[in-house]
Amino acid sequence: MSSKAARKRKRQERRHDEMSFAERASGIMRRYFSVRTLALLGVAAAAVVGAVLLIQLLGGGAESATIVDPVRNERTQGLGVSPSVNQLAPNFEAQDLDGNIVRLSDFQGKAVILNFWATWCTSCRAEIPALQRVFEERRDAGLEVIGVDWDERSVGSARSFMEDLDATYLVAMDPTGGVGDAYRVFGLPLTLAIDRDGVILEIVNGELTYEAFDQFAQLVLGEVEEIEDIGPVGDVTTQEDSAQ
Repeated sequence: MSSKAARKRKRQERRHDEMSFAERASGIMRRYFSVRTLALLGVAAAAVVGAVLLIQLLGGGAESATIVDPVRNERTQGLGVSPSVNQLAPNFEAQDLDGNIVRLSDFQGKAVILNFWATWCTSCRAEIPALQRVFEERRDAGLEVIGVDWDERSVGSARSFMEDLDATYLVAMDPTGGVGDAYRVFGLPLTLAIDRDGVILEIVNGELTYEAFDQFAQLVLGEVEEIEDIGPVGDVTTQEDSAQ
């Protein structure tokens, strides 16, 4: 073989070796990035699954509650909408602990005790067993109790709180405090007696006793036309109080 041919063959072998090296390097890089990409995707998927499980564990966060148009009848056509006695109670739409939509107007035709509370409220914790007792005794007569968890987002915390107290009445979540604003809530608990037409008959801010709640029930069920003075037995609790 001539020297010229030998040199040509050597150049071809070098090019082949260079191409083989490049191909091997390219293959290694592809495998590296494939593994790395899969690992990153795995980490991302695990994070998503973990977040979902955590949300399920904690019960998630409630959607914002809103004030909606009132539902009127002949009796309430001329009444204003206000958190005041002898006025139409502000209608609201919120989620319950199972994510179902709750509207106050859905309860027209029933006697309602509306109770604003929160997990940080010591007076609320003290009075809820009495409210639950009245609910159990009077629900067959048409009494409904709605507890509005004011300015709190965690459904899980609300559920645990109610379960600890063996309370079974309906809870409506008010995570941004919009319903509480409409009812002028500044401290808890706040309790309203609302008749079958949605008209407010009584309002008390502060902790109530079983006897007071029972009078509320008698009033909204139409068993009595008026009730005795049932001022609160406990202080109103504010968020500032709970932080101290």
